[in-house]
Amino acid sequence: EYLAPLRPAVVVWVFFEGNDLRDFSLELSDSLLQRYLDPDFKQGLRELRSPLENETRDLIRRLRSEEIRSVEQKRKDRESARQRRRSLAGWIRLTEVRSRLKYLGRSRTRAHPYDPVLFGQVASRMRDDVAGWGGTLLFVSLPSVRRFRDPSTANPHRSSILTQVSELGIPTFDFFETLSQHPDPLSLFPFRLENHLTAEGYDLMARALEESIESLPSYSKSTRARAMDME
Repeated sequence: EYLAPLRPAVVVWVFFEGNDLRDFSLELSDSLLQRYLDPDFKQGLRELRSPLENETRDLIRRLRSEEIRSVEQKRKDRESARQRRRSLAGWIRLTEVRSRLKYLGRSRTRAHPYDPVLFGQVASRMRDDVAGWGGTLLFVSLPSVRRFRDPSTANPHRSSILTQVSELGIPTFDFFETLSQHPDPLSLFPFRLENHLTAEGYDLMARALEESIESLPSYSKSTRARAMDME
């Protein structure tokens, strides 16, 4: 609803393998979002800008208050746990042991609910929408730190997703290949932990992505058209 009036030559779909499939599954459970698979469905969001901005402000204030309460509760819980550890009676009751045993046997591999049919429907809809105004959808695969630290725990559907997207005629850019050429990929993640990239990592991604965008036929055509208009 927001992009169509702008008609950009290239739309970049950044897909993070760490949690986007889980978010995708959650969003598909929303009956309103499901309706966007219908090309004719619109809510008129651009015309509702002012009331939406007010609602968003109220939501942010509420979420911030909830987060503050949550942080305070976690602080109290940590302090309570420290006191239990110092208490001999706590160890006699085995409360600490029980709390640790709860996590034994749980899989450390995160779930990645991949439904090829639904994923294909959404990807096709995005491709067709962008192509409708003469633009190109570029799929960018962003790896998680697990891909470099412990590949066995990384998203197992990476190759399948890249293949499916390519078969739908959507150009792809795999940032994993770029990071793999770095002498120390883990150094591009803060504290070498699962997180966003460092400033150096984002700079590397931006430069590589720029080259990928400039190689797209639609981008080159759009650039030439703008140059002719300026002349």
